[in-house]
Amino acid sequence: MADFNTLDYRVEDGIAIATFNRPDKMNTFSVVMMQDLLDCSIVPTRTTTCAPWC
Repeated sequence: MADFNTLDYRVEDGIAIATFNRPDKMNTFSVVMMQDLLDCSIVPTRTTTCAPWC
């Protein structure tokens, strides 16, 4: 499973779920979070356990 700096990422029932995880900054959006979200969007295409639309 991928490891992100500002997101919790998991797959449940074939659905990828990314949750903001910056409680110390009240989950404000940052450049690092943007990069994590972009990287996160690539993860489902690398696994067969996620989303039938891949």
